[in-house]
Amino acid sequence: MTAAPALTPFLETPFVIVTGVTGVGKTMTVAKAYHGAVWLVASSTGLHSFAAWCIKNWDKPDGPVALGMRTPVIPNPDFNPKKDISPDNPPAFNRAYEDGGMEVFVLNEMVVNPNGPGYVRVNARTDLASYFTTFAAMKKERAFPYTGIVMDEYSELLRRIEVNIDQDPSFGKDHFGRMDVVKEEHDFYCSMKRALDVPIIGLAHDREPTYESSETAFNRGLPTYGKLKYKGGPALPFGKMIDAMVQKTDVCVRMVMKSGLGKRVFLTKPQPDYFAKCRGEVDDEEPADLPALLRKALYRAGV
Repeated sequence: MTAAPALTPFLETPFVIVTGVTGVGKTMTVAKAYHGAVWLVASSTGLHSFAAWCIKNWDKPDGPVALGMRTPVIPNPDFNPKKDISPDNPPAFNRAYEDGGMEVFVLNEMVVNPNGPGYVRVNARTDLASYFTTFAAMKKERAFPYTGIVMDEYSELLRRIEVNIDQDPSFGKDHFGRMDVVKEEHDFYCSMKRALDVPIIGLAHDREPTYESSETAFNRGLPTYGKLKYKGGPALPFGKMIDAMVQKTDVCVRMVMKSGLGKRVFLTKPQPDYFAKCRGEVDDEEPADLPALLRKALYRAGV
C-alpha cells in the first residue's frame, strides 16, 4: 500500500501578524527566529535592540555566534565605550548578507526631492510592491535564499499607503473606497505567501478597543454610551477594517508580558475585546516562540 500524497493545506506557509504594545519585544523575538528572512523595515532604527543584543552577547554560549545566527552588524573590537559613538568610534559595522549578515531594506517615507528643494513623499504602494515583484522574480529563478519575509512595522507601512491614497484626488472624499484599497493591499501580501512559499510576517502596533464615547450618546443617556464599538487588534488605518483583515490572515497573535513574571506569551484566541486567531490546536496562551507556535498549529514555519 502506497502512502497518500500530503494534504496541501499542511504544505502551505502562513501569513502571520504579531501585534503588541511598543516595547514588548516583538521585533527582538521574531528577529532571533527569522534572522534568515528578508526584512522590510519602516525605520532604520527598527532592528536597533536586536543589533545591540548581538553586540553584547556576541561570544556568549547563548549568543548569535554560538547559535549560528545571521546578524545585522558585527562588533568593532576597537570600540571605546567611554567615548561617544561617532564614525571614528562605532560600536559595530554593518554585516553584508554574503558574510553572514541579515538582508534588511529600509523603506523611507520621505526622500530628498530630485527636482527641487525639500522632500517628497514616497509612494508606499508601489515601493513595497516593487520588492515583492523582485522577490517573485528571484523565486522563479530559484534564487530566493530567505527563510521568510518580515514587515516591521506593518501598521506603519499600511498607514503610509493610506496617506498616499488620501492624497490621490481621484478618491475625493470616498472613505470606503480608500478603505477597500488598503484591504486589497493586505490581500495581496497574504496571497504572496503562495507565490514565494515562505512565511510572511507583519509586526504590528497594538490598537486598543474603541468604545462609544460620543457627547450626543452621553447627553441623551443612550445605552450605547460606553459600549464596545470596535475590538482591539492590529493597528490599522481604519478601526472597522480590523475584522476583515484578520479574517484573511492565517495567524494573528497578540504578544503580551505576563504581569509580575517577566515572561512574554502569545495570546492566540479571540477575546471579548480583542481580535486574535490561530487556525490549529493550540492553547489560548503559548510561549512567545513563533516557529514553535506555527509548527504546533501544523504550519510550515520556514526555519
